[in-house]
Amino acid sequence: MGGGERAVTPSSATEVAKVWVAGRPAPFATAGERPWKVAVAAQVPASAGLACSGMVIEFTLEKGLAWPAHPDIDNLCEPVFSTVINRLRWFGGSRPNLDWFLATKRPGAELGAMITVLGSAAPDVSTVLTLPALAATWPGPLPRSARDEQFATWVRDQRTPPLSGTLAVALEFGGSQVNIGDIATGPVKSVIDCLQPTVGGPFGNPDDHRIVLLLVRKRVPGIADGAVRLTVGHTPEGAPRGATARSGRRQRRSNRLRTIAQRMAIPAMATGARSIAHEWNIAATPR
Repeated sequence: MGGGERAVTPSSATEVAKVWVAGRPAPFATAGERPWKVAVAAQVPASAGLACSGMVIEFTLEKGLAWPAHPDIDNLCEPVFSTVINRLRWFGGSRPNLDWFLATKRPGAELGAMITVLGSAAPDVSTVLTLPALAATWPGPLPRSARDEQFATWVRDQRTPPLSGTLAVALEFGGSQVNIGDIATGPVKSVIDCLQPTVGGPFGNPDDHRIVLLLVRKRVPGIADGAVRLTVGHTPEGAPRGATARSGRRQRRSNRLRTIAQRMAIPAMATGARSIAHEWNIAATPR
């Protein structure tokens, strides 16, 4: 869909809306936040009141001297949620109604974001993160800042050495009360900022710019209120040499899933790139 078009044609029963937003994605609390929010508001239509549960945001950023680069993927989501949910009234105009989201970032020539609103359940972690190095559940309480020493010590105690390359992270929260749509002051940012022992960087200011895929879910069965299950690993293209071979069985399973998804996929819009919502067959996932 072209950058100036506001009409949305759902391409499946659970894909409620899908829009390519042309512009320069910017994180919150920066000079670029306001013009980016104006671009999103101008190109995404207001909600028609349709039921929805999750969102996929695929950011295309300018490629700098090194990739992956800033801005952090969680910080990029905040202006989108502010505009799409609070201003345009998707998800009933309330961020606590967001059950899950999947965000990615990649470099490209055409800057912007593909925003997909869905009424389906979240994808399983195993379908989007195939090379996990850390998988553990923190029983709570959730961290409230980037310098939560108790949580960061627990991450360090998992004895996962700092990972190199591009990373994928999944956060699965228990219960329905946690507000995963509040990035600026909510638990998602605090959890990510406490991953320093695994993602590297100084305490309180980790190298989380290397996270290029972020899946966040709540109401996850088997996880208690106030708890979070972490899964951290490499993206397939960002894994060190030999990592893919060590996880051959998981990778072969992922390839089979992608083959099925590609056979069922509808061609992506605007940029010519395949939408991640179809790459992992999210829209076809039953509730």
